[in-house]
Amino acid sequence: TSENIAFLDSDDLWISDKLETHFIHLTKHAGCLFSFTLASEFHTGSNVYRSQGSNSLEPTFASILLQQFRIFGSGSSVFVNRPLAVLQGGFDEGMKYGEDWDFWLKLAQSQLPCQLDQYSTLIRIHPLSMQRTKRIGDERFLNSSIHLYEWTKYPQIFQDPRFRDVALRILWADVRKNFGVGSLLSKDYCNYLFTNYGLVMKKIGLQKNRLFNSMILLQRIKQVVRGLGR
Repeated sequence: TSENIAFLDSDDLWISDKLETHFIHLTKHAGCLFSFTLASEFHTGSNVYRSQGSNSLEPTFASILLQQFRIFGSGSSVFVNRPLAVLQGGFDEGMKYGEDWDFWLKLAQSQLPCQLDQYSTLIRIHPLSMQRTKRIGDERFLNSSIHLYEWTKYPQIFQDPRFRDVALRILWADVRKNFGVGSLLSKDYCNYLFTNYGLVMKKIGLQKNRLFNSMILLQRIKQVVRGLGR
């Protein structure tokens, strides 16, 4: 029933002044209806906290969609205007994974997020948590299906010059983490991608043939080599 909503996962914590931080910011920036604080992660029983990072650039919808601008702290860091959240339909409960990012994207279409630089969100790391560490959480999130799913909803991203490099990196990570390198020798992964995300594959410039999976590997090697030469 409140004018604003803040989310807190059951195993995470807020610093005591987190909500005050958002309200002070909202008082100074009335148009900022979607904000998040920075986050630190900690292990149960430990007083050691590690930053999950911060963004140095201003957000754009494309940079959020390409994960160049990150909303840290999972769901526990976000504070949003309730009418805006309702207007955008809230979380898609039909999704098994990535429903928070899907919701942030829906919000960002009409209101780009404001990053508050205070570390007011604490993400608890334990064996049963979704992330376990930021590194593992990032690797888990680097899953092609959720990215390709979102890109098909926002096809304007195909005009961004960064799109193809990000797509190839994600595809290669997906091969390694979710299908296994052995899938390079089979047609299953190729068929899966073209059946579900044919438009995205076309925009990347990959073709459906027996060399498809090997081409992902070769393109990724080129990216790495090009990066080393910079």
